[in-house]
Amino acid sequence: MFILNKKYIYVKTNKDWDYEDKYKYGVTQDLYKRLNDFKESSSYKFNYAYIFEIIKLEPIYFTKFNYKSIDKIFSVLLRNNIGKLKNIHDFIELRKHLVNNDTNAGEEFIYKSGINLFIKILLNDFKSIGVIIKQLDINDVININSIIHYYNNQINKTNIHDIALDKNENDNNKEKENKIINDGIKPFDYQISILNNIEDFYLKNNIGKLIHACGLGKTITSLFIVKKLGFKLNLIGVSSLQLKEQFGNDIKKIINNSIIIYFDNNLTYIKNYIKTSKTDIIFIISTYHSCYKLKSIKFDFKIGDEAHHLVGSASDKETAKFIEFHNIISKKTLFMTATEKFVNNPNDNIYTMDNINQFGVLIDEKSIKWAIDNKKITDYDLCLIKNNKNDLLIIIEKLEIDKNHINLFMSAYMVLKMFEKVELKTTHTLIYTNTIESANIIKKYIDIIISKNIINGITAKNLYNKSLNSKNCSNINNEIELFIKSQYAIIICVYLFGEGFNLPKLNSTCIAEPMSSEIRITQYLLRANRLDIDNPNKKATYMIPYIDDEDDFNMKIKNVITDIGLSDESIKQKIKLLNFKEIHNKKSIIDNEYTNNFDLIEDNGELIKIKFKLRSRLFYKLLDEYNDMIKLNKEFNYKSKSDYYNKKDINSNFMEDPKSYFDVLWKSWYEFLSINTDNILKTKEDWIKRCKELKIISIEDYYKKQKEHEELPELPEDIYINFSNIQNELGLFKRRR
Repeated sequence: MFILNKKYIYVKTNKDWDYEDKYKYGVTQDLYKRLNDFKESSSYKFNYAYIFEIIKLEPIYFTKFNYKSIDKIFSVLLRNNIGKLKNIHDFIELRKHLVNNDTNAGEEFIYKSGINLFIKILLNDFKSIGVIIKQLDINDVININSIIHYYNNQINKTNIHDIALDKNENDNNKEKENKIINDGIKPFDYQISILNNIEDFYLKNNIGKLIHACGLGKTITSLFIVKKLGFKLNLIGVSSLQLKEQFGNDIKKIINNSIIIYFDNNLTYIKNYIKTSKTDIIFIISTYHSCYKLKSIKFDFKIGDEAHHLVGSASDKETAKFIEFHNIISKKTLFMTATEKFVNNPNDNIYTMDNINQFGVLIDEKSIKWAIDNKKITDYDLCLIKNNKNDLLIIIEKLEIDKNHINLFMSAYMVLKMFEKVELKTTHTLIYTNTIESANIIKKYIDIIISKNIINGITAKNLYNKSLNSKNCSNINNEIELFIKSQYAIIICVYLFGEGFNLPKLNSTCIAEPMSSEIRITQYLLRANRLDIDNPNKKATYMIPYIDDEDDFNMKIKNVITDIGLSDESIKQKIKLLNFKEIHNKKSIIDNEYTNNFDLIEDNGELIKIKFKLRSRLFYKLLDEYNDMIKLNKEFNYKSKSDYYNKKDINSNFMEDPKSYFDVLWKSWYEFLSINTDNILKTKEDWIKRCKELKIISIEDYYKKQKEHEELPELPEDIYINFSNIQNELGLFKRRR
């Protein structure tokens, strides 16, 4: 077995030790035995968190390498080599993180706070004395844990085999018949509807696609399908390492008698296992980056999770490996996503989700609006946070922060200001950037802002703030636990907590930089919409800070509105606009020299302008557009129709012929321009009487006197019922000669 007969340094954990914030470490040649050491009893299952293979060790050390304690190993290796070390300080610092062991029972623990230093010493500092150590990839570690637990389960099954034989045969039959519902998780009504028709669907079709909004449980639905149809050998393709493990955890909940193998170049092992296994159901889980290596295996069922990643060209280097997933043979296939992706004018070499030969027939579709209306995910507010560049530069200068990243500073500061407004109930946020560098800059800005004590109620003690990525986050579960337990929490990331990430405690998301991928926008914002049993009234908040110029507005706001709106036509009712501006005569809660008198103020007037500007993207009904245009015109304080046309150059929403455009909705220019008619004569009879009193003798004379007398309307035909025209109503006809 590949995990035996080598020298390993291991770090292992379980839930008991997680609560104590520590790891157990040691050395072994038998990873299987070490994970099952009977002396280390616990009610929870053990797992390796890290494994390191010792590649090179000088002969002098071999006879002394039976120490279980890493600190003892240090002393052996360093006995005559202390002068060769480049960084003795690391070893001194590490002692602060080792757990004192009063029982002297051979247990060596290290606090989680010291694990990064521990790894640095193993991988870097030991090189200076000729000890070469390689850290196993996280997928290898997951796979080793999976295999060991599988063998443990097999042993347990063997031990209870005799007892199982005595069970009533009818119980077994009943269990086989109940293929849909698991003891712990039951399908929702919409999932049951799919399952009731799925057998007939796959009798008629080989490929199908499931288009469900984020949060509806596509993974769970796919596993119920596997369970009902009894597929034995299943391939699951995912887009990231995190989803790989997450999918595996869901399998354990739904089909607990299955075997899960995480693929990572262990093809020979997988083929041998498939040949010899008598297990009912096997799952091979692979990232799309590696799936092309599995083309030699024929599967019963193939699941393409986040299937929009499988769109593109087979000749494109960036997508070629992903596209190979289509070429893996399976009897039946299921593609799943919340966000379909299409390619315009595709050819035979291009994969697009509207091609039924490539992605199959639609099984079921559920939009964001459907999910919200049916209370499967939370509702949301889309908060557009308007900023003035000069105001931000003033604050940046006072804080002595680099001016080159004003947009990143804006996102850092606005998220904290949103936290400060308790009524908004935003406390746990993911901020998304395009690069790790940008994420790190935002993290630094947040630390600076907090250190200046300018955000009411938020300090370094009650705020979790980290920039996380696959390179600096070796224990995601530990970080998530810290995130959940903090009163306020921010994670800044690029991809790590994007697609498929499920955390009910999360109540808000922020887009810090313009995203070119429409799909990424929708996928990321909706991370905050998971239902939370501890917060039944939860409402997600999407934060989109922007600077008040056309470029920033176009890049950020328009893309977000369009992409979310495609799946939720009611988005226009959920938009709020918060204006970050100086409030005069406002006493600051915290007296400081940096930002007092600046606050986030809800601005409904600006919101109307934004909505009208985006009307083509907001699925506006004509009535909505008409009403909003009236509100916009009111700000110009028009006095007349001619005044409207005279000011057309300063009105960005000017319409040349609004009467024809709004057609049946049109009532009058007075309504459209919000002109006050209180002083205008109320009836046609009174108007005629007043015109005669003023001795109006022509059309020209009327308009001259109309400007002098406010009681006369510019457009009497818009005011009076059954009004023909001025000439007819006043009898202004020239006599024939």
